[in-house]
Amino acid sequence: MSHPAIWPWALGSAQGREFARALGSIVRHTQGLPLSGWECSIRLSPGQLRPNRLLLGFSPQGVADQRVLGLPEALGMPPAGARAFERYGLSARSILLAAEMGKTDIELKAYLQFDPALPAPVPGLLMRGYKWLAVPGAQGLADAPSRVSDYFRQGHDPSELLALLRPGAGVSVPVHPAYALAEYALNCALARHPVGLNPDVWVVNEQSSQRASYCIRLYESGLCLDDLAPGLQALQSAWSLQDRLTPEVWKSMGQRPLGWIAAGLDGQGEPFVTLYCEASRSDAWQVMTLGEMYEQK
Repeated sequence: MSHPAIWPWALGSAQGREFARALGSIVRHTQGLPLSGWECSIRLSPGQLRPNRLLLGFSPQGVADQRVLGLPEALGMPPAGARAFERYGLSARSILLAAEMGKTDIELKAYLQFDPALPAPVPGLLMRGYKWLAVPGAQGLADAPSRVSDYFRQGHDPSELLALLRPGAGVSVPVHPAYALAEYALNCALARHPVGLNPDVWVVNEQSSQRASYCIRLYESGLCLDDLAPGLQALQSAWSLQDRLTPEVWKSMGQRPLGWIAAGLDGQGEPFVTLYCEASRSDAWQVMTLGEMYEQK
């Protein structure tokens, strides 16, 4: 069986080793669960490229209650998020766990995707993400920084969404390059599927922050990351990414199927684009193996 080229992990630092450890913890505590899939992603923002992001998902249905309810403590989730996770985790349609290497810290994430037939914390809420800093040896520190992101389905059809992404539709100037790439991706998808493609569009906000973004599902489009290369040229210029999103980096990820594209403002009001694509367990093992190699130096 062929495997995609190694993802452009950036692990040659102590922070990279901590990322590998955090991901290893997620893998250990989900061992034997019926995983529904993996995603790796790359986040682009002005002058910044973050490729160290990996997520896995599973359904809690049929899983022993103690396996699900033990995850918050095992992953060091702060108490407020842990209580919400314990309340809704067993009835969730799916649970997603992720690790990300940020500018200065490692962040762990747990998402609950709600069953629309059952009560959610907020009416109409599709998914809620709990995000906190990974602290070695921590077990749910009360003062650990955390974030809560909410995901709602947007009712626009593709033509209405395209209009919202264009300048002049109430879009602030800093986010223009981000939305332009999302518009390019959506146009590419619609060109391949003139009829019958009506992708899910989620609106994302974050409690007590400036987060405001769209997340567009493109798994059914048949696009891979290479198909977005022309649309990335303007983004690279606007955000000074030419020296970071190099041909070598792009070559290592370009053939992966595109899953989602997220674009907008993050919690600090900074514009961003995140490209999500298919991944597998082999990506996790790559990270953990590389982390062990750096550990030995």
